[in-house]
Amino acid sequence: YPYFSLSETLQRIIFYTIAIKSNKENVILLDEPESNTFPFYTKILAERIALDETNQFFIATHNPYLLLSLIEKSNQNDLNVCIVQMKDYQTSITVLNPAQISEVLELNSDVFFNFAKILDL
Repeated sequence: YPYFSLSETLQRIIFYTIAIKSNKENVILLDEPESNTFPFYTKILAERIALDETNQFFIATHNPYLLLSLIEKSNQNDLNVCIVQMKDYQTSITVLNPAQISEVLELNSDVFFNFAKILDL
C-alpha cells in the first residue's frame, strides 16, 4: 500500500520507528510524538523508545499513556521525568525523584491532573 493511503497513526509509527532505528548515539527530540495516535500504538512507540539503548531522548508530552509506558519500560537509571510549569512568570523545571515517579505510576491516567500531589512528595 502507498504510504499516503495508510492511517495517520500508522504513518506516525513508521516515521518514528525509522527515526529511532536510523539513529545511533544521537540525541533525539520529540514534541508530543503521540499526537493523533491511537493509545495502543502510543504504548508501542513508548516501548520502542524505552528499549533503545543507543540514543538519548528528550520528549515533551501531555499523554499519560506515553509517559506511563516510558516509565514502566525504561531502565530507571537512564530515566529522568521533569515537570515543566510556569511559576511567577518564569519557567520552572522539577526533576522527579524516585518516590515522585512511583506516585506518577500510582496516579495512572490522572497524573496530569495531580501535579500538586506529586510535587508535595
